[in-house]
Amino acid sequence: MVEKKDLISVITPVGKFLFVYIDTPQPDDKGVDWYKLTIAWPKEYKDTELKHFRSEGMRAAKQFFGDSVPKLQTFLRDGDNPEHNSSDVEELHGCLYITAKSKTKPGCTDRSGKTEISPLDVYSGASGRVSVLLGGYDNLGKKGVWIRLQNIQKAADGERIGGKPKASDQFSQLDGFVDEDDDMPF
Repeated sequence: MVEKKDLISVITPVGKFLFVYIDTPQPDDKGVDWYKLTIAWPKEYKDTELKHFRSEGMRAAKQFFGDSVPKLQTFLRDGDNPEHNSSDVEELHGCLYITAKSKTKPGCTDRSGKTEISPLDVYSGASGRVSVLLGGYDNLGKKGVWIRLQNIQKAADGERIGGKPKASDQFSQLDGFVDEDDDMPF
């Protein structure tokens, strides 16, 4: 049983959000519902902005496995590696990324960190950072570091990737309607 003291809490650098499922959970292949998102960074961040995140992952592994950490499944994935990007997702090329998930809905805040926002305001193509918990696992012969999503801070809007456009981008103001109680002409 993993105890809270064995978990490492860390905040990622700002990256681009992809595959965002934080308003409605998505089932995995075992039928377990997860709130999740992927966050990607340029590969150049590996030894700069991601250095602290990588070292915290190793610290989580050492807490779980002890000083002799075995060969682990990588928790920081390479978007150019076909084993990590088997669907050949274009937005992951040239990037390192993680997928963070949680069984409970994450909180979301704006760039100030003080104002709560709707999970619907966080979408694939926006940028921000996430707070996660890191812990070790040894399951069915696979060993590594798992990542649990806690909360999300949106930094900026971006071009939406996949999915539908924003309603405000499709509609203009309706004229001739005063309020919802107006009689409709049909």
